[in-house]
Amino acid sequence: MASGGSGSAGGQRKRKTNRLSVGPKESRVDKARRVQQGGQPSEGLSSQPLADLVDWEEAIGGMTTSQAEEALIEGINELQGGGQPSTASAAAAVADNRVAPAEQHAGSLSEGQRTPQQNGPVPSGVEISPRSRVHGTHIQLGISSWSSFIDSNATLVDKSAAIADVMDRNGNLVIAGLYPRRTGKSTFLNTLASFLGIQDEDLSRADRRAAFEGSTLFETDRAFFEANFGKYPVIKFDFKTQDPASRGEALHSVGEAMLRAVSPYVPLLKQIASGCVPTIPGVEVDHIRVDEHKRLASGLVDKIRRVELSEAPPAVNGLSEVIISLMELFRKLLGVKSVVLVDEYDTPFMNALHRPDIDDSTRGAIHRVYANFLCDILKGNNYLHKGVL
Repeated sequence: MASGGSGSAGGQRKRKTNRLSVGPKESRVDKARRVQQGGQPSEGLSSQPLADLVDWEEAIGGMTTSQAEEALIEGINELQGGGQPSTASAAAAVADNRVAPAEQHAGSLSEGQRTPQQNGPVPSGVEISPRSRVHGTHIQLGISSWSSFIDSNATLVDKSAAIADVMDRNGNLVIAGLYPRRTGKSTFLNTLASFLGIQDEDLSRADRRAAFEGSTLFETDRAFFEANFGKYPVIKFDFKTQDPASRGEALHSVGEAMLRAVSPYVPLLKQIASGCVPTIPGVEVDHIRVDEHKRLASGLVDKIRRVELSEAPPAVNGLSEVIISLMELFRKLLGVKSVVLVDEYDTPFMNALHRPDIDDSTRGAIHRVYANFLCDILKGNNYLHKGVL
């Protein structure tokens, strides 16, 4: 299937780093103090979290998320006393929109007062909020799955306790996470998929469980952990590379995303279509309605094959029908509804909005392709347990 090409505007973006300053000599931290004190700068460093110190609407109003992210990191640097903090501490602070009390930071102490721990990188196990902490001992690029971080002992902000909030305590059927770039959204979605999914292409169920047994979720909510680990069929889409220039390219791109999302389950579908009842570790499978499962699985395999072989743009409802049929099969086979995860759901919308080489009519057609696909899957779907974007 053909996929959309990418385009980018030329030239370098001018950084807007002065929005957190009122005057040429007032730093972002000074402003944070001034806002907190009703307009009067305070003496010394405050011990309150940065998120409580800054009037964010005043401080970053009008910025893009990227500019706000840069400004926030610079504000954290200044609060820590200047210089670059370790990547781990910056990531931790940004991820929770806070920094620890200032007296804990090396920058607020003279060099002779600093401990070896304050001069070094953030050690593993440091708590950065009541239910999150830093794991690992070193920064490693290019990984985003929970098991990869744990296996390589790479630095990770453990926010796994939030899985219970998303899945159990949030009454909404579909949740959209609207956070700035580089705050761990993709990593958290991958963590959701690894924890909830009935299968993993790389790890056995036992290995996945072992990777999560040191998590904050395991320690803070064992009942939820035992009731939900490895329970759900997870269908995960990733739109981060999608940049179509036409409706046809958008349909091909959505088709490719659909094929990637269902590919982990194709071997299972073929097994069911052959009349075999699959064995899924830790999951109870219906052994009674074998013929009904066989019919559904055979139809799904045929639909997936047609999308793979077709050179013409597929229909939107045909693509969403594959996903809904897969979720129906899982509901009947396993007795549970499915979880749908969509990473970078807004990327194709924003790319189309900013492309200078397409007109408004084409832009609207591209938007409708993605909107209709997501609506078909997430709205009024009786086989959906939870959708997270």
